[in-house]
Amino acid sequence: MSIVKTSEKRRDVKVVVLGDSGAGKTALLRRFIENLFDDENPSTIGIDFQHKTYILDDNTAVRLQIWDTAGQEKFRHLAPSYIREASVAVIVFDSTDANASESIRRWYHYVQTWKSCEIHVVLVASKCDKATKRTIPPEGLELMKFGGIYIETSAKTGDNIETVGFFVNND
Repeated sequence: MSIVKTSEKRRDVKVVVLGDSGAGKTALLRRFIENLFDDENPSTIGIDFQHKTYILDDNTAVRLQIWDTAGQEKFRHLAPSYIREASVAVIVFDSTDANASESIRRWYHYVQTWKSCEIHVVLVASKCDKATKRTIPPEGLELMKFGGIYIETSAKTGDNIETVGFFVNND
């Protein structure tokens, strides 16, 4: 029999996940939430909501409210309303995409334009298991200079997926 401690302290953290269509946002979240990977994740239509709760060392329950936004141009008008109240913005880009720099700049600009409070930015390179095709843009290093976080991940292998969760929880 296992005993589950209930936490007396609780903190909700709103997380918005942004990035172009096909960047790997949904695959990354599926690995993070369910520890599953599927090569055939369908594109998100509109917005998808998921949550994950962690109990920290001080017995505080942190409930991540994760909003997975669609990356297609026709749904981008939905992103500002989710960015406004977010504590954390996770910008996901495909590390094999030669146009990743443009995508990162665009989504970072969205965050800076639409935020209504201080927001922590986590820049996540996805598909890093495809080592021979990777192109890592300089924005990762630039973001770190301004206090942001840059993480290279693979939903397929699970590499650094929990690292993303660690930084989101501690922001």
